[in-house]
Amino acid sequence: MQGVAIGRSWRRAVLWGVVCLSWGLNGASAGLLVAIPDAEVGSNGRGRAEVLISSDSASDRLAGFVLHFELSSENGRVLEFFDAGQGMAVDSHLWSPRYVFASTGSAARDNPPAGAIGPGTTYTGIDVSNALEGVDGVFTDRLLVTLHFDANQALAPQIGDLFRLELDLGQSEFYDPDGNLLSVTSVRQGTVVVTPEPGGWWLAGIGLMGWLICRRNGLKPGY
Repeated sequence: MQGVAIGRSWRRAVLWGVVCLSWGLNGASAGLLVAIPDAEVGSNGRGRAEVLISSDSASDRLAGFVLHFELSSENGRVLEFFDAGQGMAVDSHLWSPRYVFASTGSAARDNPPAGAIGPGTTYTGIDVSNALEGVDGVFTDRLLVTLHFDANQALAPQIGDLFRLELDLGQSEFYDPDGNLLSVTSVRQGTVVVTPEPGGWWLAGIGLMGWLICRRNGLKPGY
């Protein structure tokens, strides 16, 4: 086992050495690009964000990945990842036609779940393509994972609170069909902002509209 671990460490070091050399020669290296969108969640409610993946390298063939996302803030209040039970939320992206492994088949879809939450501010996901050749390079904005949030916690966030949604590259890896690591050359980290519940604004608007109509017609609300 020690020899295997050393071999993997050596292979990883060589891979990143090649990547760094490529950066030094070309100024930039082609590879995978991960985009985490900015998202909203209602106070005491729920929201979601769809993380996308693409590649600017024709040689990239994505066959599997391990993902680690974290939610954090600086005010001590809590926003957590959410699962409706039985993997419904953490696996929802597996059935999307935009999912990165939709055309090749997904091992996680055949044997769920794809993701796990624990503690509530961390999400870990894993999947492997059922096709030996993986997914062709130069794929554009395919769905990598859908992340769900729950603001109804003991230390519930307040309206206007901002949370960082980040992919931890130290614990996330992308593999080609041979088990080699694919380089990640760009990650757009996201944020989640807490907004008023839509229902609250809707009800307030209806009430105001009713009051204005009654006043215009000379009526008193309640009579």
